[in-house]
Amino acid sequence: MNKCFASFSLLLIFACSLQAVPSHAPAKPTILWKYGWRDGNLNNTIGGPLLGSPLPKPSLSLVSGYSPAQMSAAYGFDQIPSAGDGRGKTIAIVDAYGSPNIQSDLNAFCTQYGLPQAIITIVYPYGQPSTTDSGWAAETTLDVEWAHAMAPGARIVLVVAPDNYSNLDSCISYASTNPAVGANVVSMSFGIDELASPTFPSYYDTLMANKSVTFCASTGDYGAEVQWPCASSNCLAVGGTTLSYNTFTGYSETGWSGSGGGVSSEEGIPSWQAGFPGIANPGRSMPDVSMDADPYTGASIYFTDPAGGSGGWYVYGGTSLSAPMWAALMARSASLGATYTNRFMNTFYGACRNAPTYKKTIRDITVGNNGYPCLVGYDLVTGLGSPIANQVVTLTDATSGSLYVGDQNGKITKVSAPGVPSSIQIPLTYALSSAADAKGNIYLGDTASGRILRINGATGAYSTYFSNSPAVIGKPSGITLDTQGNLYVADSVANKIVKIATNGIASTLPITGQALKYPAGLGLDSLGNLYVANNGNNSVLKIGTNGVASTFATTYLNKPFGLAVNSSGTVYVSNLGNSTISKFTTNGVGSVALSSGLNAPYGITLDAASNLYIANSGANNIVKVTPTGVSSVLAITNSPIVNPVTVSVGN
Repeated sequence: MNKCFASFSLLLIFACSLQAVPSHAPAKPTILWKYGWRDGNLNNTIGGPLLGSPLPKPSLSLVSGYSPAQMSAAYGFDQIPSAGDGRGKTIAIVDAYGSPNIQSDLNAFCTQYGLPQAIITIVYPYGQPSTTDSGWAAETTLDVEWAHAMAPGARIVLVVAPDNYSNLDSCISYASTNPAVGANVVSMSFGIDELASPTFPSYYDTLMANKSVTFCASTGDYGAEVQWPCASSNCLAVGGTTLSYNTFTGYSETGWSGSGGGVSSEEGIPSWQAGFPGIANPGRSMPDVSMDADPYTGASIYFTDPAGGSGGWYVYGGTSLSAPMWAALMARSASLGATYTNRFMNTFYGACRNAPTYKKTIRDITVGNNGYPCLVGYDLVTGLGSPIANQVVTLTDATSGSLYVGDQNGKITKVSAPGVPSSIQIPLTYALSSAADAKGNIYLGDTASGRILRINGATGAYSTYFSNSPAVIGKPSGITLDTQGNLYVADSVANKIVKIATNGIASTLPITGQALKYPAGLGLDSLGNLYVANNGNNSVLKIGTNGVASTFATTYLNKPFGLAVNSSGTVYVSNLGNSTISKFTTNGVGSVALSSGLNAPYGITLDAASNLYIANSGANNIVKVTPTGVSSVLAITNSPIVNPVTVSVGN
């Protein structure tokens, strides 16, 4: 990836238009300067070989960009209950170089607009930058000020890369998995042309593998073009509109000509877009949604240029504005209790398949063109449209996505969110283990042949993922995946763990310390520690990234089989010996999480909202346990499930 990102500075899509003019009602100021690549007649890139014009001089008085109050009124943020201001939630913003003046600039911005002051948490996971960059400093300021403006109660964590090469994209994974960040939403206002590399799907999708986090990325400012990371099916792709306002007619919107959009030739269509009215392409279509981005109808920011400039007011636009505003909306939704088990997009597109819900939740933009036309319904300019924010925050589906249940007869049953089952016939004896990847594909261990099969989460088609020839795996009794897509398989016959890399190469995991004895369920925490249900000696082992195995727990265990780890590092284990579920804190302190209603619980899994699902084999049902410990039998109409042994959450 380093070669791709060596040209990244010329492919940046952030921070479109700046303008310093006297303060007056929102209007269409003349663009005097623009930072970016391929920006019309100016073609001005700071540090590039072309004009190299400096930043414009700031205005000491407010300029004509929209204020937080005006933007809130335009989209209904001001109609969201006060408890939904983002409190208790975290927006992680990923930028390169950062800005040395970001805290003082935010303070000035908040003072001007009467917003609550906020202390930004700034982290440098790969070292502090050795230089400053005016363009990235402006981008950082835009991202932070407008994420805070639209979600004033949310905690802001600025994750800064020391450059805009490979460290920048590494920060995406860091922001979404590091417990100290604790992100609910990750905002990214940068991108690179899809034509730069055909490996982007496998690369970016793994960076955004954490399903409990909503990733928002801008689609670019150059019209009909596909950019990454927004092209990932794990990401909410945010395009742009032109938001016009006057005191007589109020707010109106059209599609912005610069809004990035198109169909990916690399990323396949995600399940939540498949079959959606107006989407008939085989690839991932973008954007998904939009908000104001036209620099002629941009937003005010207070910015101090690190290149010796004094602080002042500017107007900024671009999808660098719309992306952090959507990130703020996601934080506000979360603060009201909204959960998206299988990503916000799954819930969002699912809701919008219902025409009345679509009309109530989203403002459909039908006028405008970016090379593609705006249409009624979905289009490649504005996606589904711009938010009616106070309705978007009501979208929640703690059971969005589907459960895949494997029984002892070799049948896989897909149970959709409403509880309607459909069967997928797969030629295997039965699977004792299963796991889902970031795209919702289900991996199954065939106990008869040692093969690993994969079910496509979008289509239901299955194929052999690992053929086991020559024989490498005797009896796959546990499966889990890491954030890079590597598969780990517990072999209960050979007492080993096999790692299958994304290129299909299998190797036995070198383990020292404690010995494996009939290993079954596997799970990984956010730090990469692997947990093993050691069925043969009633223990749970913890294997560090150095390969050293230690005893994690021995109490509250009786023939442990299934294992799952939530985003906070809590470990759940199913016990076949006494039909209970054990729960362990991060330091191994155990308790009984559930005992009533269980009969031979085998496989267990967690969704992104930390709901636990149990394959309750002896009772022929699936039990759901909420994070607060409330259990219920999952309602499945006309249930065909008999002796379930595995369960996974997929698409």
